[in-house]
Formats: sequence, C-alpha cells, structure tokens
Amino acid sequence: MTLCLVLEDGADPREGPKSHRRMVARPEFAWLDPPSERGQVTVADVLDADSAAAYVDTVWAWARDTWQAWAPHHSTVRAWLSAG
Repeated sequence: MTLCLVLEDGADPREGPKSHRRMVARPEFAWLDPPSERGQVTVADVLDADSAAAYVDTVWAWARDTWQAWAPHHSTVRAWLSAG
C-alpha cells in the first residue's frame, strides 16, 4: 500500500512508517498471495550502490519494480486505500 501511495499518489516516502501504523489498524485487509516473480531489482542491488546518488536511484528502481510485480493486486490495494 505504501508503494502505491508513494509511486502513484506522490506521498512522501518518509511518512511510510506513520502510514503503515494507520493502515494496519483497519479491518478490511486480507492476505494477498505474493507474486511468483518479485521483480528484477533486489535489496542486494541496493546494497551494491557505490554512492549516495546510486543508492537513491536503486531504491526508487526497486520500489517501481516491486510495485509492478504486484500488478495483479493493484486494484485491491487501490480499493483499500480509497476506503481509508
């Protein structure tokens, strides 16, 4: 849900922890089966960044890639967000 808020709605990623606390307190959530392929960019790629700029770029690439991998659940996540 946070990836949706940040990538699609322009939310400030620094607000992620606060957003998580608000979201998990709501009752409408159900388990979403993780995608079999979770994207090409991983945490290992982030750790391999050799500069602050590369780190930031790789984190954003990971976020976009991960959100895309969860595409089958986008409509569910968007509905949850609009209900809140």
